[in-house]
Amino acid sequence: MLNQNSNVFLIFQTQTFVRVPLNTQKLEMAPTKRRSFRKEFKLKVIHWYFENGKNINQTSNNFEVDRKQVRNWIKSEKKIRSLKGSKKAARYGKAKFPSMEKELHAKFVDMRKEGKRVKRWWFNSKAREILKEKHPQEASSFKYSNRWFQAFRRRYRVSLRRKTHAAQKSPAALRSAIENFHAKLLRERKRGNYALKDLGNMDQTPLPFVMDDNRTYEKTGASEVWIASGQSGLEKRQCTVQLTIFADGSALPALLIFRGKGLRINPAEKKQWDRRVKVVFQPKAWCDEAIMKKWIEEDWNNVFHNPPTPGSSGKILYADVHKAQQTPDVKQWLHKCKTTLINVPGGTTSRVQPLDVCINKPFKNYVREFFEQHLDSNLELYVDGKLSASERRVLTTKWVGEAWDRIKKDKELIRHSFKKCGLSNDLNGSEDALVKIKGIEGYKMPLPEKEF
Repeated sequence: MLNQNSNVFLIFQTQTFVRVPLNTQKLEMAPTKRRSFRKEFKLKVIHWYFENGKNINQTSNNFEVDRKQVRNWIKSEKKIRSLKGSKKAARYGKAKFPSMEKELHAKFVDMRKEGKRVKRWWFNSKAREILKEKHPQEASSFKYSNRWFQAFRRRYRVSLRRKTHAAQKSPAALRSAIENFHAKLLRERKRGNYALKDLGNMDQTPLPFVMDDNRTYEKTGASEVWIASGQSGLEKRQCTVQLTIFADGSALPALLIFRGKGLRINPAEKKQWDRRVKVVFQPKAWCDEAIMKKWIEEDWNNVFHNPPTPGSSGKILYADVHKAQQTPDVKQWLHKCKTTLINVPGGTTSRVQPLDVCINKPFKNYVREFFEQHLDSNLELYVDGKLSASERRVLTTKWVGEAWDRIKKDKELIRHSFKKCGLSNDLNGSEDALVKIKGIEGYKMPLPEKEF
């Protein structure tokens, strides 16, 4: 952003504000090469688009591909899938020691199956060990250069990635817990009479005011990508947002839990809160037993938000093992509402909880989009730290209200999230093929009578 009163650029990187002298000389633009893409890459982009809220802008930014190109690929999905082989030829060169690289890759796969961190030095070290064993005379003269390493990476499709989540157990070790969870769920669904709108999933997720994804655009080839910290506190938890969805594609209003007791909130501020969300306060901005009871009474059991199904056995609530959802009083309140609580096993929420699998990411992407728009229009407020806690609360309610409204309109995405996790599929097994458990290849829904 150019400040017209002085020759400086204002550069903002999510949480940092830096003034850099403006070089008034004209910059010579280097000619750019036309990019070409493989069939596999195009299909990956298309898949990401449908799995993450069908947002062209987010998909374009995530893969650094022009929006028009993404749109064209989505329209031409059938044609792309019909192509034989890969559009772009693989020109990765021929390995000097193919047997060494094959064994190196096998060791790498074993390391990652155990969830162990693998760095560049590990590849060099293991390659040297294998070469000493297979070709001792060549081991000392071979250069484990960056050129060799990049070629090896391309040949075996190895890339540097950001950690997606920290799990204590491998996906294979979680299979038994997931199968047991599905078997218990199927038994309950077959025992009773539940319509799709009777199957709900509720979850809480922390929400900071500054939505930082720890990424930034940087010059290609830069040896260091530096991001400084910004105004103290804005990157920390602003509130907790509690979301609830149903297998028929409907959803309850978002519940925002702000930090504090809420005793000194100005009535003028309350009038500015977005009416599409509900606001409560808790000293640590966490969901506790009192908030759960209030939510059950005013939202979960609200006939206007969640009308009962004629002849239904009641409702099923899928929820994680958060302490506030497991107290005897909360379970009793749910029982009074004819609700069966089925807990998602610990460590499996990122695989079988619809909100975690399909909804939370596009929801937070929308909130980040609104934050960045407000930032662009009000940069000085962020630079000078002039946003009060009251103003931040008001903005958060509006961003969450609009983001959740967008998600609620995409009923197909919500319905798909339940089927992908195996929570609402037809009991006759006709929709079992829709179940896709992340990290567990070939997963099949268990028989309801089976115990694991």
